[in-house]
Amino acid sequence: MEETLSGGTLSASAFGIALRQNTLGIPEDSILPGAEHLGPMPHVFLADEAFPLRRNIMRPYPGYNTGEKKVFNTRLSHVRRMVECVFGILSSQWRVYRRVLCVSPEVAENVVKATCMLHNFMRWDTSTDLLYLLKHPQLSHHEVSRTHLALAPTMPAEMLWQ
Repeated sequence: MEETLSGGTLSASAFGIALRQNTLGIPEDSILPGAEHLGPMPHVFLADEAFPLRRNIMRPYPGYNTGEKKVFNTRLSHVRRMVECVFGILSSQWRVYRRVLCVSPEVAENVVKATCMLHNFMRWDTSTDLLYLLKHPQLSHHEVSRTHLALAPTMPAEMLWQ
């Protein structure tokens, strides 16, 4: 039985408690490229309306909205759907995502990187993409084939992440 995390279960979970107590090890605020004028911004988790608004949880504005709030909600919803689709693609290919990963954050990060790289490698169409890249060496693999996951921007020369 699959359990969906909502705002109520988040607050009672070990993750929610650590988030509230600021013990998750979330990176320090940093400046976003192209938005230096905004100053340092926090790293956030994307959530829906069921979750509480917190410093590190970005959720939509509640109720009916117009103007900038409506645009924000639309963009946030689009990004959330994109992340869910990427996770759906990865979990359909790799059983490791169908259960809880009982590993350190560093190992989990390497698992994600490895499965993204393997996904891209399996989708690599050498008959078309490679020929196009040879004719246009200034382009990255991601620019040539936008159907691939965007976590491996330069497939041909650097197939393994550093």
